[in-house]
Amino acid sequence: GTLTVDGDVVALDATGFRDHSRGPRKFEARSGHTLLSGRFPSGLFVGMFEPRALDGTPKFSQGFTVRDGVPYDAQVLRVPTYQRDDVPEAWTVVLRDDQGQELVVEGRPIDSVPMSIQAPNDLIQGLSGIADEHHCLLSPSWLTCNGEDGTGHLELSRYNGG
Repeated sequence: GTLTVDGDVVALDATGFRDHSRGPRKFEARSGHTLLSGRFPSGLFVGMFEPRALDGTPKFSQGFTVRDGVPYDAQVLRVPTYQRDDVPEAWTVVLRDDQGQELVVEGRPIDSVPMSIQAPNDLIQGLSGIADEHHCLLSPSWLTCNGEDGTGHLELSRYNGG
């Protein structure tokens, strides 16, 4: 594709990131969320997004895979949740793809960027400790999916319950 800035056109040949940006985010109604995006040398891409209600049950849970450039829906079977204000431990996401195959994505975080999220949409670097906010960890990770090594991004949040 191309990117045009002030009339200058730049050719692009790169991968993209499918996230969950669809309108306003209302974090005050959630207990937290899990987001994953990952890619592998074979051309497989995986991802999922799951926000949870205040009681911890998923309000929405959707996964996807991309094979040969074609996106497919995937069922989310297992996700990690926010457990501590630090780099997450090793984690596992399990998806069932459109062909019925279980994809076991194991992650080993490289590091984490902590953030505080306050309603309506304020993002603050670092963890502020204010009760009525969400803590969020953005963690680039090494991935393994059914024996293939890749890279990705895990995002976890938790509502502190103000």
